[in-house]
Amino acid sequence: MPIPKWDNRVFLSVWVAKPRPVFSTPEQYQALLDTGATHSMITSDIVNQLSLPAIDRIVYSSASENEKETTRHLIRLNLDQASAGKDEFIIGVAKMAINPYYFQVLLGMDVLSFYEIKISRGKLFLKRLLST
Repeated sequence: MPIPKWDNRVFLSVWVAKPRPVFSTPEQYQALLDTGATHSMITSDIVNQLSLPAIDRIVYSSASENEKETTRHLIRLNLDQASAGKDEFIIGVAKMAINPYYFQVLLGMDVLSFYEIKISRGKLFLKRLLST
Protein backbone atom coordinates (compact mmCIF):
# COMPACT_ATOMS: atom_id res chain seq x y z
CA MET A 1 0.00 0.00 0.00
CA PRO A 2 1.40 3.46 -0.82
CA ILE A 3 2.18 5.70 2.13
CA PRO A 4 -0.11 8.75 2.23
CA LYS A 5 1.96 11.89 2.66
CA TRP A 6 0.98 14.67 4.99
CA ASP A 7 3.41 16.53 7.19
CA ASN A 8 5.95 13.64 6.95
CA ARG A 9 3.67 11.24 8.83
CA VAL A 10 2.63 7.69 7.94
CA PHE A 11 -1.09 6.92 7.60
CA LEU A 12 -2.98 3.79 6.64
CA SER A 13 -6.56 2.59 6.44
CA VAL A 14 -7.86 0.46 9.31
CA TRP A 15 -11.20 -1.19 9.96
CA VAL A 16 -12.86 -0.98 13.37
CA ALA A 17 -15.84 -2.97 14.64
CA LYS A 18 -17.48 -3.99 17.90
CA PRO A 19 -15.75 -6.85 19.72
CA ARG A 20 -17.08 -10.40 19.72
CA PRO A 21 -19.65 -11.83 20.29
CA VAL A 22 -21.52 -8.83 18.86
CA PHE A 23 -21.52 -8.71 15.07
CA SER A 24 -20.98 -5.34 13.44
CA THR A 25 -19.74 -4.45 9.99
CA PRO A 26 -16.22 -2.99 10.22
CA GLU A 27 -16.02 0.73 9.45
CA GLN A 28 -13.00 2.14 7.62
CA TYR A 29 -10.97 4.92 9.26
CA GLN A 30 -7.61 6.60 8.73
CA ALA A 31 -4.90 5.80 11.25
CA LEU A 32 -1.63 7.53 12.09
CA LEU A 33 1.30 5.24 12.92
CA ASP A 34 3.04 6.70 15.96
CA THR A 35 5.98 4.61 17.16
CA GLY A 36 6.60 7.19 19.91
CA ALA A 37 3.17 6.59 21.47
CA THR A 38 2.85 3.88 24.12
CA HIS A 39 -0.96 3.80 23.87
CA SER A 40 -3.26 3.64 20.86
CA MET A 41 -6.21 6.02 20.80
CA ILE A 42 -9.46 6.52 18.92
CA THR A 43 -11.75 9.53 18.67
CA SER A 44 -14.91 9.81 20.73
CA ASP A 45 -16.81 9.82 17.40
CA ILE A 46 -15.86 6.15 16.85
CA VAL A 47 -16.96 5.25 20.38
CA ASN A 48 -20.30 6.98 19.80
CA GLN A 49 -20.83 5.50 16.30
CA LEU A 50 -20.19 1.94 17.52
CA SER A 51 -21.82 2.42 20.97
CA LEU A 52 -18.74 1.00 22.67
CA PRO A 53 -19.00 0.68 26.46
CA ALA A 54 -16.05 1.78 28.59
CA ILE A 55 -14.16 -1.10 30.22
CA ASP A 56 -11.82 0.95 32.41
CA ARG A 57 -9.91 4.22 32.71
CA ILE A 58 -6.21 5.07 32.23
CA VAL A 59 -3.95 8.06 32.69
CA TYR A 60 -1.80 8.97 29.70
CA SER A 61 0.54 11.75 28.63
CA SER A 62 0.93 13.25 25.19
CA ALA A 63 4.06 14.96 23.92
CA SER A 64 2.47 18.38 24.21
CA GLU A 65 0.24 18.03 27.28
CA ASN A 66 0.30 17.00 30.91
CA GLU A 67 -1.27 13.78 32.13
CA LYS A 68 -4.90 13.19 31.21
CA GLU A 69 -7.41 10.53 32.15
CA THR A 70 -9.50 8.73 29.56
CA THR A 71 -11.74 5.71 29.10
CA ARG A 72 -10.61 2.57 27.31
CA HIS A 73 -12.74 0.41 25.02
CA LEU A 74 -12.41 -3.08 23.55
CA ILE A 75 -12.58 -3.03 19.74
CA ARG A 76 -11.96 -5.34 16.80
CA LEU A 77 -9.22 -3.81 14.66
CA ASN A 78 -8.07 -4.96 11.23
CA LEU A 79 -4.77 -3.55 9.94
CA ASP A 80 -4.13 -6.05 7.17
CA GLN A 81 -5.93 -8.80 5.31
CA ALA A 82 -4.05 -11.53 7.19
CA SER A 83 -5.65 -10.57 10.51
CA ALA A 84 -9.14 -10.73 8.95
CA GLY A 85 -10.67 -8.81 11.85
CA LYS A 86 -9.66 -11.42 14.41
CA ASP A 87 -7.60 -9.05 16.53
CA GLU A 88 -9.16 -7.37 19.52
CA PHE A 89 -7.38 -4.54 21.30
CA ILE A 90 -8.14 -2.31 24.26
CA ILE A 91 -7.79 1.26 23.04
CA GLY A 92 -8.25 4.57 24.83
CA VAL A 93 -10.27 7.59 23.75
CA ALA A 94 -8.45 10.86 23.21
CA LYS A 95 -9.13 14.26 21.79
CA MET A 96 -6.77 14.38 18.84
CA ALA A 97 -4.43 17.36 18.78
CA ILE A 98 -5.22 18.04 15.12
CA ASN A 99 -8.41 18.02 13.10
CA PRO A 100 -9.82 14.45 13.19
CA TYR A 101 -10.55 14.86 9.46
CA TYR A 102 -6.99 13.63 8.84
CA PHE A 103 -7.14 10.57 11.11
CA GLN A 104 -9.46 9.02 13.67
CA VAL A 105 -7.14 6.32 15.05
CA LEU A 106 -3.67 6.73 16.51
CA LEU A 107 -1.74 3.45 16.51
CA GLY A 108 0.81 3.30 19.32
CA MET A 109 3.23 0.58 20.31
CA ASP A 110 0.59 -1.36 22.30
CA VAL A 111 -0.88 -2.38 18.92
CA LEU A 112 2.11 -1.93 16.59
CA SER A 113 4.25 -4.36 18.62
CA PHE A 114 2.06 -7.17 17.25
CA TYR A 115 3.22 -6.37 13.69
CA GLU A 116 6.38 -6.39 11.65
CA ILE A 117 6.51 -3.01 9.94
CA LYS A 118 8.68 -2.17 6.93
CA ILE A 119 8.85 0.97 4.85
CA SER A 120 10.64 0.54 1.55
CA ARG A 121 10.65 2.78 -1.51
CA GLY A 122 7.58 4.69 -0.37
CA LYS A 123 5.53 1.59 0.43
CA LEU A 124 4.39 0.38 3.82
CA PHE A 125 4.38 -3.36 4.59
CA LEU A 126 2.62 -4.81 7.65
CA LYS A 127 2.78 -8.43 8.73
CA ARG A 128 1.04 -9.83 11.78
CA LEU A 129 3.53 -11.59 14.03
CA LEU A 130 2.55 -15.05 15.14
CA SER A 131 1.48 -15.38 18.77
CA THR A 132 4.02 -17.08 20.98
